[in-house]
Amino acid sequence: MNFYDFFIFIVRFAFANVVLLHTFAQVKNETSRKPSKALQHICFNLESIRSTAVKMKPINTGDRQGVLLDLRKNLEDHSFIELCVAVGKTYELIQDTDEMTPTLLQCTDLMCTSFVRSQVQSSEHLVAFIDDALTKLGGAFSR
Repeated sequence: MNFYDFFIFIVRFAFANVVLLHTFAQVKNETSRKPSKALQHICFNLESIRSTAVKMKPINTGDRQGVLLDLRKNLEDHSFIELCVAVGKTYELIQDTDEMTPTLLQCTDLMCTSFVRSQVQSSEHLVAFIDDALTKLGGAFSR
């Protein structure tokens, strides 16, 4: 695995966690629940990804413009939705519930992209993306 492969993996995993964070925000608004263990894991994963991205050194891409990943385009990709569902099911096991998957499947309407910036091209963009998501979506759980 080279740097670009790792970067694509880490960004897609961050995207999946942000989609799940958005899903939790919707479920919480519908049920008025307190933050769960699964939510704590999502936030921990995003903070860990952010910590890794902060430590990444910018690289010279030469003629290439780097790697551009777009959350909106990923939401149109069936394999990305499968990743979100699989990660969501893992969180459901932690929480011992299965209420998130139906809501998650509705997230493909791109509504969650209105809350956060949707494009990531560098580790700096990834840090800003995660900060934005935790500020805008994580704030729903601060009560």
